[in-house]
Amino acid sequence: MRYSCTKSGEVFVDFSKAHVLGRLGYHTEEIIIVAETTDRIFQQLYSTRNVSASSHVGRLLGTRLQYAGITNVQLDLQGKKYHGKTKAFVDGIHEMGIITTENTKKIAAIHKLADKAK
Repeated sequence: MRYSCTKSGEVFVDFSKAHVLGRLGYHTEEIIIVAETTDRIFQQLYSTRNVSASSHVGRLLGTRLQYAGITNVQLDLQGKKYHGKTKAFVDGIHEMGIITTENTKKIAAIHKLADKAK
C-alpha cells in the first residue's frame, strides 16, 4: 500500500554540534519516522556531523519512508540554504526514490518578512 502525505506530513532536518537528525512529522507536532546519527547503524561513521553523515541520514530516512509506503513528502528547510549538509540530506532522500516538494506557503511568508525588513 502506497500513500502520499504531502498535505500534512513534512520532512525536517536539524543539525546540532554533534549530530544530524531527519524526521517526518505532522503539523500536530507528532513525529512519525526518525533517522539520526545516534542510531546504532551509524556507530562506524568517522564523523556524525559532516556532509557524508547528512547524506547517510537522508538515505536512511528515505528507506524508512519507503518501508512505510510514503512516496511524496513536503520539505521544510526551516530557512536553511540548500547547499552543503542540507543538500546532501535532501539528495539522500531523493536517491531512495522519495519525491519532495517545498511548502510554498511558508516560502511566501519568508519572502514577505524579508521584503518588510528592507
